[in-house]
Amino acid sequence: VGLAMTMLSTARFSVTVWLSLLDQYLNRSTASAPSAEQPFVSIIVPVFNEGPMIRASLGSLLEQDYPNYEIVVVDDGSSDDTFDRAYWLARSTPRRRLRILTQPNGGKSSALNHGIAASEGSLLLCVDGDTVLERQ
Repeated sequence: VGLAMTMLSTARFSVTVWLSLLDQYLNRSTASAPSAEQPFVSIIVPVFNEGPMIRASLGSLLEQDYPNYEIVVVDDGSSDDTFDRAYWLARSTPRRRLRILTQPNGGKSSALNHGIAASEGSLLLCVDGDTVLERQ
């Protein structure tokens, strides 16, 4: 019951954040510089053994046309090269805020909580490690 409630709460929260971002996108000004109308968004990406997909996923997040965001990747004790791939991608993209955190395996909810605690955004968007978003 506890896991189901956590998953339901996480899904509900993610939908709420996504709808908020959609509203911001549809009502944004034409200016591309960050402003009070474009709140700072933290994209939380919990990952576990996502080595083959991590570049595509993080690449799509780095290419977003929204100007005011950070990406917080939380490696949940992966046994493959997920952390290494994400780390080197972060080192090669200094213009964007991409932070890679790691923790012992504790499950997706634990990784999400770790990422939320480390995030700086006023809005949070939680996505899976294999998510690829359109640029808009």
